[in-house]
Amino acid sequence: MLNEFSYESVVSFKEYAFRDVYKGMLQILGYNTYAEYHTALGRSDLCFGDGDRIYICEFKVIGKSDSGKEKLEEAKAQIREKR
Repeated sequence: MLNEFSYESVVSFKEYAFRDVYKGMLQILGYNTYAEYHTALGRSDLCFGDGDRIYICEFKVIGKSDSGKEKLEEAKAQIREKR
């Protein structure tokens, strides 16, 4: 489904746009979804669950000058820090 978006339409996407696309796809698949879910420790970009498990997603948009590995580590550190 994500491959259906052309390069021109996603080149200026922000983090929230990717989150909303994923949220829509997960809802179509039957998952319960929560965007910008607030807790005492902060908020999650996207949470979704299937009744047995809850998954927490942190989205990072990588620009031309950014390192993918650095952004991945940043996201993992943020998830750990906020528990």
